[in-house]
Amino acid sequence: MTPKISTVIGGLRIAMQALGAKMGVTLRIEGDQAYTNGNEIIIPTLPPDDHRAAVLARGYVDHEAAHVRHSDFERNMGTWGELIEEVYIEKKQCAEYPGCAINLRELVAILKHENGSFRGTKSEPMSQLTSWLICRGRANVLGQSLGDIASEMEAWSRLSFGDHFCDQFAACVARVGSCNTLDDCVKLGNEIEALIANPPPARKKDRQPDSGEKQQSPGNGNSGNPPCRESGSGDGPGKPSAAKQTDNLEKLRTADVGKASQKVDLGKIVAQMLGKEHTKGERTGNLEEIPDTHHPSVGAGSGTGDQRRIEGEMGFDDARRKTSRMRSQLAGLLQAVRLQQSNAKRAGHRIDSRSVYRVACRTPDTRIFEARRDKQDDNTAIVLLTDRSGSMNPEKMSVALQATFVTAEALELLPGVTCAVGAFPWGRGLAELKPFGAKPRAGFFNIGSSGGTPMAEALLWAGMLLTHRPERRKIVIPMTDGSPDDIGKTRKAVERLKECGIEVYGIGILDSSILNWLRESSVIKQIEELPAALIGLLKEALITRRKVA
Repeated sequence: MTPKISTVIGGLRIAMQALGAKMGVTLRIEGDQAYTNGNEIIIPTLPPDDHRAAVLARGYVDHEAAHVRHSDFERNMGTWGELIEEVYIEKKQCAEYPGCAINLRELVAILKHENGSFRGTKSEPMSQLTSWLICRGRANVLGQSLGDIASEMEAWSRLSFGDHFCDQFAACVARVGSCNTLDDCVKLGNEIEALIANPPPARKKDRQPDSGEKQQSPGNGNSGNPPCRESGSGDGPGKPSAAKQTDNLEKLRTADVGKASQKVDLGKIVAQMLGKEHTKGERTGNLEEIPDTHHPSVGAGSGTGDQRRIEGEMGFDDARRKTSRMRSQLAGLLQAVRLQQSNAKRAGHRIDSRSVYRVACRTPDTRIFEARRDKQDDNTAIVLLTDRSGSMNPEKMSVALQATFVTAEALELLPGVTCAVGAFPWGRGLAELKPFGAKPRAGFFNIGSSGGTPMAEALLWAGMLLTHRPERRKIVIPMTDGSPDDIGKTRKAVERLKECGIEVYGIGILDSSILNWLRESSVIKQIEELPAALIGLLKEALITRRKVA
C-alpha cells in the first residue's frame, strides 16, 4: 500500500523543521501555544491533514524566523518603530527566501477574510492610523492583499484628522519601504510619534464646505494611491468640522497606540489562532503528538578502541555469539528468497539453456523457454523501538539493548534492508540511537531507564521516519514490558501507521499487555529469550510473509 500525501505521518512537522533548518532557526513543535523566545520558535501540535492549520503554521514560522534573524530583541524600537519593523523584517526574509513571500500572502489572506484583522475602527481613531500604515506598507512593499483596507483607513483618517495632518502622515507611510535598517525603522517611528505629539492644526478648508461651496474629496496624501472617493467615506454632510478634527488630533496624544496596534500584530494574532487550532484538534482527538528527536551523547572517547571497550562492558560481544547462528540463518533465508529462480515455460522468444535437456527425456518436456517476470523491489526499512520506562529494570534494559544492538547490526548487513533504532521516553522526546544506514555505535546505546510509556507518541515518531523512506516495505517493531500510558491513543497510532502502509509487530517482555493493542505480537517469558524472539519475528516478517505476498 502506497501512502497518500495527505496521510503522511508528521508531514507538517517535517516540513516545518526543514523550513526552520533552512533559515537557520530552531523549531520545536510541542504543547498548546505558539511563541518565540528570541532563539527558538515553538508551535503547538496541530491536526495532521488540516490545510488551513498548515498555512497558519508556515506563515507564523516565516514571520517569527524573520524576527529571530533580523530583529534586536534587546532594543527599544518604540511602538511605531515596531510596526515599521514588521514590514522591514519580512522584506528582508522574502528577499533571502522567496517562498516566504508566498506563505505570508496566503497567511494574510486568511487573517483578512476569516479573522477580520488589519482593519481599524471609527470608535478608536488611533487604530485607523496603525491600520493605514501597516496595510499600505504590506501592500506596497510585500505585495499582500491589503491595499483596499489601506485606502479605506486613509479615507477615514482624513475625515477624522483633516488633510493637513494626513498629508504629513501619508508622507511617512510612503517611506516605510525605504527603511533598510533597524535604525531607519526607529527614526521613522520617532518622526511619526513627533507628528502625533505636535500635529499641525486642522485648516479651515478641511471642514465641510457650506452650501454652494465646491466640495472636495480626501486627497491621496502622496501615498501613491488615487484620491479616495469611496461610498460612505464622509464626503457628505456628516464630515467633521475643523474644530472636531482638532479635538480628534488632541485625543491622539493620549491614545494607547499599543492597544490600537493589536489588530495589526501578525505574530500575536496567528499565535492565538494556532492555539485555537490545537484546542480544536484536541477536542476532536485529531492531533499527532509526535515527540522531538534527541541524539544521546556517545560518551567519553569515541574512537574504535573505546567503542570496542563499551561493547564488551555492555555484553554486546556475548550477545553476538549467542545469536550468530540465528542471524546467519536469517541472512541465508533472505538471500534465498531474493535469488529464487523463475520456472521455464513452453513458449517464448529465448531458450533457457539450463532446461534444454528436458526435450531428450523419454517423456519430453517442452518447458524450455525462459520465463520473464518483473521482480518487485522488496527493499525494507525497519524501526526498532526500545521501551526504557522506569519499569525496565537494569537486567531488562541490558538484554533489550543487547538484542536491539546486535539485531540492528545484522539488519544493516542484509541486502536491501536498513533500520533505525529509537528509545523512549527521552524527556519529552525520543532518542534516536541509530539512524538509517549507519553502523550502530555502542556509546549511543549506553543508556538507563526512567519515565513512563508514551507508546502512541513513539509509534508516530517511527511512522514519521518511515513514511518518507523510499523502501517498498516499512516495518515498526516496539518492545515493551508493560501497558502504554494511553491505550486508546496507542490503538489509534497503530491504525494510523497501517493506513500509511506500515506493518507493526511487537514483543512483550515478561508482560502480555501488548496483546491488548497489537495482535501481531509475541510475548517472552524470560528476558534471555528476547534476542531469539526479535530475530525470529524478523524472520517471519521478512521471509515468511514475503513468500505469502
